[in-house]
Amino acid sequence: MGAAGVTAFVMSAPWFLALGAAGCGLLAYHQIDELRTERERALYRLAPPPTEGWTAEARALAVGAHRAAQAILDEVAAAPRSTRDLYATAVSEVRELYEKSLVLVRRLDEVSRYLAGADGARLDRELEQMRRKEKSVTDPAAQAQYRRAVASLEQGRVARQELARDAGRLEAQLAAIAAAFEGAVTKVVRVRSAEVRAAAGDGEALAAGLSALGREVDTLDRAVDEVWLKTREAAPPARAEKG
Repeated sequence: MGAAGVTAFVMSAPWFLALGAAGCGLLAYHQIDELRTERERALYRLAPPPTEGWTAEARALAVGAHRAAQAILDEVAAAPRSTRDLYATAVSEVRELYEKSLVLVRRLDEVSRYLAGADGARLDRELEQMRRKEKSVTDPAAQAQYRRAVASLEQGRVARQELARDAGRLEAQLAAIAAAFEGAVTKVVRVRSAEVRAAAGDGEALAAGLSALGREVDTLDRAVDEVWLKTREAAPPARAEKG
């Protein structure tokens, strides 16, 4: 039998055909798995923060939050599939908390800019001046105007004080998020080589902790929003001539 005949015989043998079919099936499985992995990669990638127009301090905070959250997702992505599945909820919480942290950074940037541009000492002097004028005039209409001016300035002063307080709260909340992200990285690294049962418990605990922190962020954001509203409602003082 010539070489061509041997080749034809081998290729037509049932065992060869079965091996070829198995090989094609294995190749198809790897292709499907690769496609699934490629789709999953999007779950473990965070978009960089849109920091255009932000101050250097705000950019640093946003970039730091992105780096810390991405480190968690990188560790989960590098874990076995069984562990990744157990951390699916935690991954969602990381992504959500990262987005909320950017909201806080933006808030802090706005508040810091406002406080930097507000001359508190000058406004305090103007408030005292309006109070003296209110007492010095005898015309009821002029007194009413000065009272409105005093009330507006007092509202603005209180709002500035509350914003300064909230700026500290925003900074503290961002520090808490950074600490939570750092702790999460350590937990994920530890459970990558642990038993699946232990990984399941850690994954649930991590998700619950991040979810609770996210609720704190929501509460703080609403509180700051209320103070912003007070600040905008504080109209410029009315000017009244001495009667």
